[in-house]
Amino acid sequence: MKLRAAVVQDAQAIADLWNPVIRDTLNTFTTEEKTIVGLETAISAADLENRGYFIAEDATGLLGFCTYFQFRGGPGYR
Repeated sequence: MKLRAAVVQDAQAIADLWNPVIRDTLNTFTTEEKTIVGLETAISAADLENRGYFIAEDATGLLGFCTYFQFRGGPGYR
């Protein structure tokens, strides 16, 4: 397994992993599926703001991802 900083080219793989969890479970703090453009923007913003956006991968592809933000409101906090 390899951990590395995410790049905008990872947006599709992140969406492919994340959106089924958003759509089919209650395990996230959001109810809206992520778009490729939105994820590309988030990855770029994390880089510009010196925050981390990281992925874990192996030979099979993306295993997971993580990032962080200041606390904010959203459906998961109700």
